[in-house]
Amino acid sequence: MHKSQIQIGREIRKVLGPLVDELRDPDLGEVSVTEVVLSPDLLHAKVFFDVNEDEAGIKRNQEILEKAAGYLRRQLSLRLRLPTTPTLLFRFDESLRRGERVVKLLSEMPEEELE
Repeated sequence: MHKSQIQIGREIRKVLGPLVDELRDPDLGEVSVTEVVLSPDLLHAKVFFDVNEDEAGIKRNQEILEKAAGYLRRQLSLRLRLPTTPTLLFRFDESLRRGERVVKLLSEMPEEELE
């Protein structure tokens, strides 16, 4: 991944987080934008998010974010000076839950197995 992809992704994440917080959908949970990964051509951005809900809640939140993608993209284009504003694709960030499971498993192991 090029440095510019990483930098632009960080900028998008910084701007997108507050925009998501401002969405007025009562069914949207407390969504956190955790990472934005851009395609090499900068035309598509995978927006990873976290929300503290079960599978049905995750799916509902993803659907709400996908419906708001056009609005969010327009707002990004007004706030960031990019040659083109990428299409936003929302994905649940599994990495946080995987990390929690690893920590839980390690805490359940007897100490002699950890040495």
